[in-house]
Amino acid sequence: MLTHIRSGSLVLAPDPLLRAYLDLVHTVFVDLRSSDRMGDLQGEYVRWLAQAMHNISSLIAKYDCGYVNDEKFRRMYLRPFDEYWRGKGNSPLRLEEELDEALSEIQNSDPRSEDT
Repeated sequence: MLTHIRSGSLVLAPDPLLRAYLDLVHTVFVDLRSSDRMGDLQGEYVRWLAQAMHNISSLIAKYDCGYVNDEKFRRMYLRPFDEYWRGKGNSPLRLEEELDEALSEIQNSDPRSEDT
């Protein structure tokens, strides 16, 4: 099923984005685990979260290979999730904000970013 990732060479996202998206994956799974433990897991929420995150492996492993890059991923997946759940008023996560916070922290802690 994931042959597009298993085959061919990897084209990783730029390092700060790669780290920020991996942090987002971690945050999503921590949220799912804690929601499940609290008995608070809603099917609709899980479906929306799965839709938002289902192509993250393509973004990470085949970055900007004609299908997905940071801008497209945000527009196609993260923003629709955030907008829908913001409208409901009870979203535990703001995916794009989480990503931006992680990216900011990574860029501010990377000594190489001072050179640019």
